Amino acid sequence: NVARLADAPHLPPPQPVILSPGETGAVIAAMPPGQLRRLVILAVRTGLRQGEQLGLTWDDVDLDATSPELHVRQALQWQCGAYFPVPPKSDASRRAVPLDTEALEALRDERRAQRERQLAAGPRWRPIPGLEALVFTTSSGGPRQGTSVTKRFQEALAAAGLPRLTWHGLRAAHGALLLSAGVDITVVSRRLGHSG
Repeated sequence: NVARLADAPHLPPPQPVILSPGETGAVIAAMPPGQLRRLVILAVRTGLRQGEQLGLTWDDVDLDATSPELHVRQALQWQCGAYFPVPPKSDASRRAVPLDTEALEALRDERRAQRERQLAAGPRWRPIPGLEALVFTTSSGGPRQGTSVTKRFQEALAAAGLPRLTWHGLRAAHGALLLSAGVDITVVSRRLGHSG
């Protein structure tokens, strides 16, 4: 194979898109009301990875405490044709994340919406054993597919005339918002669950 004799061009890694606070607000406003908007708000306000969000259970969330927070204890991952809970990416990824007013309201709205979906589904509500308490579910109680969430996110951005943004860009936006508010970089790193 003559292609093996050629040297592949070395391209610089793509630069991450860092949203300004105004751009972050525009992204949230571009999302249709409902679960997708709540997922985007939670990503921007907590810095969770998509798998961490989709693996979040109601046991991990304390909405009624004096200082509301959520605990990252697992992530949801597609393996062998099904979704499974897996440990977080690293030891540092196991963390407690304080909830601000916007994140708290998004989670409370999701809890109400999930109860309504469960009532509407009746006997069609069939969560997967071991994943019964997920925060973000389908209309039948199953886990949300990350690819489906990302596709809907991209479609909403395109419909609003906004540039393409990765889901990870929402996590970066959270870090940028904290840094612009004067939060120390080591605190931001811990909150994002960076190791090292």
